[in-house]
Amino acid sequence: MEARLIAAAALAWGATAVSALGYVFSNSVVVLGDFLHGVTDALGITLAVLVAWLVARDPGGVFTYGYHRAESLAIFTNAVTILFGSIYVAYEAALRFFKGVEIDPLWMLYSSSAALILSVGSAVLLKGRSEANLKAAYLHALADSLTSIIALASAVSIILAGIPLIDAVLGLGISAYLFSRALPLFESSLLSLLDASPINPEALKKEIGLHVHDMHIWSPCPDFKIATLHIVVPENYTLTELEEIRKRVEHTLRSRGINHVTIQFESGHCSNSHRH
Repeated sequence: MEARLIAAAALAWGATAVSALGYVFSNSVVVLGDFLHGVTDALGITLAVLVAWLVARDPGGVFTYGYHRAESLAIFTNAVTILFGSIYVAYEAALRFFKGVEIDPLWMLYSSSAALILSVGSAVLLKGRSEANLKAAYLHALADSLTSIIALASAVSIILAGIPLIDAVLGLGISAYLFSRALPLFESSLLSLLDASPINPEALKKEIGLHVHDMHIWSPCPDFKIATLHIVVPENYTLTELEEIRKRVEHTLRSRGINHVTIQFESGHCSNSHRH
């Protein structure tokens, strides 16, 4: 496991701990949002590190496709955490409109400044990674920096204007932002876990232009797509002709981002007996 990834996770958890202390002492709903987003950020980076380690391992035993599914599971877990966290932040922010709550803007200022520095450090360590889950972790770190900046701005505004309600308004904004970011991740990872096809099978059959049936396409993780299909051919086709068809079809599938292709040829008279 790379030292940079471990260091990025450690910085993310450090930012989360700072935000937690900030919320306890400031009672700010914006800092609460920063904390909850920090938890999802730190959890996402930690899961990304573990997934990167799992995916890099050679498949063996019962895991014949490797550990790619772990990546989608990590993204799904993180998305669910963000969704519930955003709803809770919205609830806490809404309460502030109906009852006065004392806020310590200086603690907001201290904690958000420290969390911002740690989040930026985590993002720098994650920058440039090509794996989808690590890209997502990098974006999480950047987004966590954004929520820390909002908390910092909120603290300065409250100190200068003396209006605690600013905290509740910005808290609702952070909640909406977190929810909007989490929903697409939730939908895409859920579809992956349910083995939904990432590509329209019927459109792909037309693109191939042959008698294709029993086609299955699924994506265990964002970077790995699998397709299996049967192609009906005349009985008198030679191995050379079949190989040419295989290469052409495989090229079409790979151009659509499918990494792993399995093609089975069938003669015309037996095609109706192999549908699944």
